[in-house]
Amino acid sequence: MKHRGPGVLAIVLLASGALFSSSRSLVGRSSAHDAEQSPEDRIVTGTIYADNFYVFYLNGEKIAEDARFLPHEATRVAFANVSGSAVYAVLARDNADPVTGLEYGDRCVGDGGLRAVFSDGTVTNADWKCKTYMYGPTNVDECFRNSSVPTCKGEPPQSGCIVEYHGYEDIKDSWYLPEFDDTDWLPAREFTAEEVGWGVSPSLDEHKHLGLLDPQTVDWGQSRFIWRESLLYDNIVLCRYRRM
Repeated sequence: MKHRGPGVLAIVLLASGALFSSSRSLVGRSSAHDAEQSPEDRIVTGTIYADNFYVFYLNGEKIAEDARFLPHEATRVAFANVSGSAVYAVLARDNADPVTGLEYGDRCVGDGGLRAVFSDGTVTNADWKCKTYMYGPTNVDECFRNSSVPTCKGEPPQSGCIVEYHGYEDIKDSWYLPEFDDTDWLPAREFTAEEVGWGVSPSLDEHKHLGLLDPQTVDWGQSRFIWRESLLYDNIVLCRYRRM
């Protein structure tokens, strides 16, 4: 049976701008406790940016999934607060080909980046833990021959590129659950806006109906860009944070 977490009420701000309510009983929260809280305390809002795509979970519940595989948009989420500890979990992925690890017709090594801020004070930073699921290309010299900086080229690679996958099948149904043991995961690495390539506004004119945000207009507070070790070669990462 799939774990459903400790009763999270998820209110997802979908791309259409409509509210989608996935109701779960709020186990462990009394009506007296609810009455003491203001409406702002009962609902946590947040904004998530991922280059290029994310799936967000809270206490094992899927709260939101990025609406489109666009590189520079941000999206809003909202969900009922829970008392006590809470585990935030995000799968973030670059738009890398699953075979070559490259983008744009196998002509570029893309880069990733994840940033999030929530109204309960939770922000992405080095306190999160991350694990690489997809890494590559591992054979950069062969993949981009005669190139000391393998970013974008006019022609596809000269030979096959190799991509590694690290144990996702073993944890795909559990890595986002509160009880999952992440003691062997490494701290997230923080990156600067310059390293991530921050500052590019998405072309939202044709996607206005999706309700997507220009991240340049968002107050990101004390949040930091995070990823695993390499923005270029860690193509899919799993990240977790336990709010106490």
